[in-house]
Amino acid sequence: MTREEFLQGLKEALDGNMDASAIQENLNYYNEYINEEVRKGKTEQQVVDTLGDSWAIAQTLLEADENGADGGAAAGSSYGTYMKEEEGRVFEIPWWKKALFILAVVLVIVVIISFVAGVIRILAPILIPLLIAMLIIRLIGGSGSQR
Repeated sequence: MTREEFLQGLKEALDGNMDASAIQENLNYYNEYINEEVRKGKTEQQVVDTLGDSWAIAQTLLEADENGADGGAAAGSSYGTYMKEEEGRVFEIPWWKKALFILAVVLVIVVIISFVAGVIRILAPILIPLLIAMLIIRLIGGSGSQR
């Protein structure tokens, strides 16, 4: 479905059930949303597919309008609810953000390993002779106490 088909379907579903100014506000709102998403890099087809059926959106707008909201508020509130449901199912992270996250994790791991290796390098000349001395004392002391 194209942008024009989506907006025409929305207009037809709202026509006769909502005043003309509210219909135009809703059409402007969805048209601007599609423009904004296209500017962000999505194709018009992807945006329209994400929005879903214009008739379902129209029903939501009409229900919101019946509950006392004006046309513009109905567009904003019902649209927000609709998109939150859609966004809950589809969450796209750009490839460069994934790569940046992986790079950050690798960097943290390298820093931790470097820190541990540095501590071992500093303490090894002290700890190794100390451990050998403790082992010798234990072996000598242990055999003497068993007699």
